[in-house]
Amino acid sequence: MSIQFLEQLDMSFWLLLMIILIYVVWIFNSFRGNKKLFGLGILRTIVFFALIFLMTQPKLVWKDRIQEDLKWNLYVDRSVSMGYHHSISPSSYINGVRSFVTSVNEKMDNSSVIYFDHALNKDAKFELVGGATDLGIVLEHIRKNDKSLSGAIIITDGQVTKGEKENYNLTDINVPIHIIGVGDTIPMIDVAIHEINAPTVVIKGKDFTIDVSITALGQVDGRINVLLYKNNKLIGSKFIHLSGEGSVSNVKFMVSANELGENNYTIKATVLEDEINIDNNNRKFSVTVLKDKYRVGLITGSPNFNTGPIKRIVSDIPRIELDHYIQKKDQFSPSINQFWSTPYELIILENFPIEPLSGRWQRIFAKKIAAERSGIFIYAGPNVSERSFKTVSPIVRVNKFDKGGNKLANWYWTDDRLINNLNSDLSIVDLPPLTPNINLLLSDDQRSLAYYENSEYPVLYVGEEDDLRYGVWTASDFSTGYYKLTESQNEKLMKTAMSEILSWLIKLGGDEELYFRFNKDIFQQGEEIKLIGTHFTVENTDISSITGYVSLSKNGKKHSKHELHFDPVKSMWKAEFIAGKPGKYNYEILFDNKNNIKKQNGTIFIDESQIELNNVSLNTYPLSDITDRTKGKFYNWKTRAELLDILHNKQLNETIIRSAKLNENIIIIIVIIFFLSIEWYIRRLIGYN
Repeated sequence: MSIQFLEQLDMSFWLLLMIILIYVVWIFNSFRGNKKLFGLGILRTIVFFALIFLMTQPKLVWKDRIQEDLKWNLYVDRSVSMGYHHSISPSSYINGVRSFVTSVNEKMDNSSVIYFDHALNKDAKFELVGGATDLGIVLEHIRKNDKSLSGAIIITDGQVTKGEKENYNLTDINVPIHIIGVGDTIPMIDVAIHEINAPTVVIKGKDFTIDVSITALGQVDGRINVLLYKNNKLIGSKFIHLSGEGSVSNVKFMVSANELGENNYTIKATVLEDEINIDNNNRKFSVTVLKDKYRVGLITGSPNFNTGPIKRIVSDIPRIELDHYIQKKDQFSPSINQFWSTPYELIILENFPIEPLSGRWQRIFAKKIAAERSGIFIYAGPNVSERSFKTVSPIVRVNKFDKGGNKLANWYWTDDRLINNLNSDLSIVDLPPLTPNINLLLSDDQRSLAYYENSEYPVLYVGEEDDLRYGVWTASDFSTGYYKLTESQNEKLMKTAMSEILSWLIKLGGDEELYFRFNKDIFQQGEEIKLIGTHFTVENTDISSITGYVSLSKNGKKHSKHELHFDPVKSMWKAEFIAGKPGKYNYEILFDNKNNIKKQNGTIFIDESQIELNNVSLNTYPLSDITDRTKGKFYNWKTRAELLDILHNKQLNETIIRSAKLNENIIIIIVIIFFLSIEWYIRRLIGYN
């Protein structure tokens, strides 16, 4: 034990000490004959010297020697894969571990058993139910408890499915780690459909390719049959040779797109003998088949300057087949009977009707639109009167309207997102004035795409009700805008805008533009999720202007958001991310092309992880690396008893230097206060001030 002074003794200290000594000598000389006052002097002298002593910040230093028994930690793998090794049954593994733990406890004075999978649990029931294996958390626990351990024993097969899988950080681990490896080094037999490459959307009549990648683990050397089903009907079968040991084999199917809509396919690989995980031997996917041709019926009441531009715009839209009917007095060329018997995706009334339609004509026309779910668009041409427009106004949901004037009016485009490629920054002076033919008022659920200046009347509007889409161009001189803009720098404006609108009416665009699919509907926790798809557009689109994301939400709360990237080789958009916690997730795929937003929604499911079964074998490399770098030893399950021979108790002999600052010690302060209180009490008792 020793005393150290933290405060350096300078001249001010010695000066103060001399003053106190002089004061003490004076007290003793003055009170020598008075015993009561002499006692007070002694008390005050003790207090003065105690305070002087504390001013030097004295520190009392001493040494304590302690002995502590170090313990052994046993980390036991309880993941699912431990119960599927050929060389040892689940019950044998569990009983063997319990017997080994008993032997360690008998030999070691201090040991502890900790079970692990993707987390550590000292009190967990020893069952092989863990959904993932994380060896990194075991090593981190050893690092944190390094000073209290004699060593560590890990019992595992080394199949890590979460966290780091090799090249572990072993710094600051100064105790030996011994590992008992469980299982065979040869992986279990497993055939899995690894990846399917197929388009998400094709045009009817086209052939498309389905590329299938199949992986084989374990000792496999033979042929399997790969089957392709469409709606539970076998449409293709091919044999492939597998070589095992993680090899990948590819098979290709050529399929014709003949049925419109969503076509469901299933790929199946035959199950091998001794194969345990057969869930990954089949995979379902879908391909959407679109029409190769969309029929449009154009009825012209009387040919005019608008007829040519309108017909040209419609004909230039890809995959459009146009039938043009021209009225000549009471007859049509070709016959109107062909119109009634032909189903159309879009019907355009251009400068029609000139005269009010009969009640019978109106009823048949309305039934045709409802039965065929046709879109309807009206160009209110120069010969369309207020009376004639009234007979078709219910089809386009117009209640209030009147005849427009003959004066030219300036107009402008709105910023509605339906017109994707339109430059919405065009000022009014860039657009030639038009002549209003029909003035009408819109309801709240209708969308105006263009307005007359300083007016509540639209030039162009669209709407949708019960999945039926419709629109009206109210100006009589469409051709004026078309031809005058053709001569300017905005020559493609009218064509681009009207192509977008007509495509929306036909349902070539809008909500039908996104065709995405996940590689599966149900995923395992920790498994990689892949999303592929196509942003299907009528015209080529600048990819650089598009941003895409897929967002996941669970129970109404946003969970994660992942960016989509374009693959120029496959001309598809992709996103890859890891499946999170189990549950039902709603997804939303969003594309933003210059504020023109497209969405696709759906649901995926994530189950409790079974990826432990994807590769059941003893992974010796990372385990041997850990034992070599920590000066431990690696044992096979059958030779685990040899580990008991090298285990022995250790004690930690440690000298701890302790210290206490006397000027911060509460007992010293209390003693000084006690002496001062005694002095005050005696002074009061003898009546001395």
